Amino acid sequence: VITPLLELATYTFVFHLIIGVQFVEGSDWSNYVLFLFCGMVTWFSVHDGLAKATTSIIDHGHLIQKVSFPAITLPGYVISSAVLNQVIRMGVLAGACLLLGQGLSWHFLLIPLVLAVQTAFVLGAGMLLATTHVYFRDTIHWVKAFLLLWMFVTPIFYPASAYPPRFGLLLNLNPLAHLVGVYRELILNQTIPHVHSMLVVV
Repeated sequence: VITPLLELATYTFVFHLIIGVQFVEGSDWSNYVLFLFCGMVTWFSVHDGLAKATTSIIDHGHLIQKVSFPAITLPGYVISSAVLNQVIRMGVLAGACLLLGQGLSWHFLLIPLVLAVQTAFVLGAGMLLATTHVYFRDTIHWVKAFLLLWMFVTPIFYPASAYPPRFGLLLNLNPLAHLVGVYRELILNQTIPHVHSMLVVV
């Protein structure tokens, strides 16, 4: 919880107070904090899950070599850990919505369904990367570079409406952008997201 809160304070200062990013014209700092934190909670879970899953088989190869051990357990447990951390941070976000925002609605009850889809998505990608890393040990370096790029091309610090029209296809094909958008629709805007967003992630 402490790490994302510290980064939240830093990003809020840089992007909102210095650069002046706003997702609603004339909105105050509390609206941007909730907007940013909702995106960061999702991003941290996906990032941690993929980064740690990539090296999970190599890091614990002795378990597979010595005993009959299901390899899927290795990326599975690190992704489960990332999801558990996300659930805890979601609790912090829910409290922040009650204190700083418009509260919560029944839409919040749909979060477990979205979380299940996200977990399946990250687990699938994580198993692919973990297998690739067994044969190509530089995979983790490419993954870290890609994750850094992925973070900035995803509307986490800024609204999706800020995307230039000529890059609209990049936004529409970005599953993380849709995932972040779904969480924001359910938690902050208290509306049902467009089914297209979930279909892209699925």
